[in-house]
Amino acid sequence: GMFREIGRGKQEYPFNPLNPANATTNRLGRKKKYCNDKDSFRFGVYEELLSVAFILLHPAGMDCLLMAIRSQFFQNTKVNLIAMSMAAAPFFERLAERCRAKDSLLCVGLDPHVSELPEPTPEAAFKFCEELVEATKDVAVAYKPNAAFFEQFGAAGWEQLKRLIEHIRRSTDGAALVVLDAKRGDIGSTAQAYAKSAYEVLGADSITVNPYMGKDSMEPFLSDSTRGVWALCKTSNKGSDDIQTCKLGDGTHLYHHVAKVALESTDRGP
Repeated sequence: GMFREIGRGKQEYPFNPLNPANATTNRLGRKKKYCNDKDSFRFGVYEELLSVAFILLHPAGMDCLLMAIRSQFFQNTKVNLIAMSMAAAPFFERLAERCRAKDSLLCVGLDPHVSELPEPTPEAAFKFCEELVEATKDVAVAYKPNAAFFEQFGAAGWEQLKRLIEHIRRSTDGAALVVLDAKRGDIGSTAQAYAKSAYEVLGADSITVNPYMGKDSMEPFLSDSTRGVWALCKTSNKGSDDIQTCKLGDGTHLYHHVAKVALESTDRGP
């Protein structure tokens, strides 16, 4: 895939589900899809496809898990960031540059389940994630902390999530990107508050969103081109077919329409 995340059985990468030509079949017989246009890459489609053991890619082993296929997008895209601050560059240009710099497509999921912590505290959750960051910082392009695993601890957990993002910045000299896995979805001032929380308070570079409520639920997250948005369209959880594969009048599935609306929303962004 183009943007691979390994950790707690999740894998995500952007693709354009509306273009059948982008689909190939992997060794598991599952569909792999690749992005060939920047709008698709900008929004991506959050799809969890492959369950893998939680092996954290320590430099000492499991090199096979570090291998990823370079997509045509990265081979053909040329990003010139000379005389441009990386912090001010568009999010997906920064992502492409980071992938080239690390020769990697790895995004590490940070999901500190209480059952895996030595003690059920927000500090233990931070320590758990900190160790993962340190073990993978030489190969990781991005990190994806799951907000819920910190929010369950209340205000103290929120502070540890912010601390974790700050640690990622320091540990990677500000180069690794942070994808806040929060799957926000609301409209108007509520969505604006969510965006401010993710970008200004926590300092995340991008966020996952649930576009079920329509374009106006995504607009607040698109107001800054230095930030990225990942929209859920077709997910791999067991219950996803209850809604996502419902057929529309034109014969397509609901998730196809969601992806189309998400891509159309980029016209309103910078």
